[in-house]
Amino acid sequence: MQTLKVKVNYINKSNEIATYFFSRAIRSMKNGIPGVNISGQVFPLYQGYFIDVNELDENKLKVNECPFMSKKEAIKKIGLLPMPFFNSVAMSYAQDEIKNKTAPLKDVLNKQDQSINKEQSEKNFRENQEHFSTKINNLLNPDEGFHVGKLHRINYSDIPGFSFPQYEKDWFFERSVYYSYVTVNESEDRIDHIKSILRSPSEYECIDVGGGRSNAEPLYKDDGEVKFPEKLPVYLAPDPINESIDATKKTFKDRYGEFEFECKRSYRAAPNNVQYDYWFRFDLSISDDLLKNMFEDILRVSEAAKILSLESFLQRDQEFEKEADTISDNQSQYSELEELANLYAADNDELKQSLDKAIESNKRIEELNSTLKKNNEILKDKIAKLERKELANFERNLETFLPNFDFLERGMKSVKRDYQSTKKLQEVLHLVHEKSKNIGFKKVRNTKYWQEVDKEFSNGVDNQGRIYFCKQELKTYILTGHKQNQDEDFIYLQKNDPPIDLDK
Repeated sequence: MQTLKVKVNYINKSNEIATYFFSRAIRSMKNGIPGVNISGQVFPLYQGYFIDVNELDENKLKVNECPFMSKKEAIKKIGLLPMPFFNSVAMSYAQDEIKNKTAPLKDVLNKQDQSINKEQSEKNFRENQEHFSTKINNLLNPDEGFHVGKLHRINYSDIPGFSFPQYEKDWFFERSVYYSYVTVNESEDRIDHIKSILRSPSEYECIDVGGGRSNAEPLYKDDGEVKFPEKLPVYLAPDPINESIDATKKTFKDRYGEFEFECKRSYRAAPNNVQYDYWFRFDLSISDDLLKNMFEDILRVSEAAKILSLESFLQRDQEFEKEADTISDNQSQYSELEELANLYAADNDELKQSLDKAIESNKRIEELNSTLKKNNEILKDKIAKLERKELANFERNLETFLPNFDFLERGMKSVKRDYQSTKKLQEVLHLVHEKSKNIGFKKVRNTKYWQEVDKEFSNGVDNQGRIYFCKQELKTYILTGHKQNQDEDFIYLQKNDPPIDLDK
């Protein structure tokens, strides 16, 4: 996530304006109030980019309580900062700043009050346009160190033939006696996308988050430099689905939560007489509005993933953002060091050359470090995509070769989370399917129908893989697990003893 950085002012003990050496990233405090980090504490920000060094403790927060504010959100909110009423010098400075910033715009909008000629007015208007355009480009461009071509900004609504899934046509919600259901039509991996988000809602961001996303693959040069194509398509974030959505909550887990669910093929029509391909089942304790909003948000991401990729909606690594923040700080520091070098070494060519060489060397190291970290993020996206595809193929193989087994979704989530290899898992499943004498079974405590395979097997890391099964008429329900989650699995099995309504 890109952030906005500002030079922060304060009033020193001599009642004079002073400025902190490094620029500070704007962070989000309670209720979305902009703030900046000063020595591990986040202070509220005032007009003129001031902080009150005597701010009350109750108005300050710890840095780990205040995430970085997106550049788009920060740009909106810096114009709404409160005046620094805590000090008359700061307030006078802030008022002058506001006048200086708004004067050119007033000259354009209030022509009857213009005291400058038409040519100067048009120049001011162009400068404001360029300033606004620069802010938008900074919002959408990757960090420095990436060479980006011309941005081609695209609204999803402008893509020929594209539309987000429509309620009743593509999906439907219904509430039965036992569960709530969302029925959905398959379309180019749509079901796999939905499952991936529901299994790991903390890993994926909603589509209305951020300034824009791109599907452009970077080009790598021999020197490690990363370059994007000359024309870089950027798909702009749409508005939230409705006014009830808290757009400050970025991930699906933050916005909606994380829930147990089941997903199966649908073999009968929904109440609106439409036959959908799959159904997703949830507990009745989850509100109808929450489920409907969540699925509309998920389906928008799923549809956009046909153009981009599902991995483009992954939540960025917070540690990576902090490191990128540090790199940006260092780049700012180098600029100031260059100024100092020019000032103090103006009459000493040898000293100036040494300083310039040292600064340039450090800059190259930081730029290379930034590139390597960007490459690492790209690689992580590719690994995540491969793992998602591998799990989807694993599920399809189970459905094809073990058709009488009904695999519970909780078990698939365990496979994603706890298994690096499914080789031994598949071997044990086939032994169960063939009723092999080489394995035994034991009853799961406090259940009537569930049994556990009395055989520990490898998950690719250790020998703590677990399989539980429940035979009901023509179906055998399977839950895959791991020793470290066994207590939670037992609670789930006791609650679903036996599973019901899985053939809706």
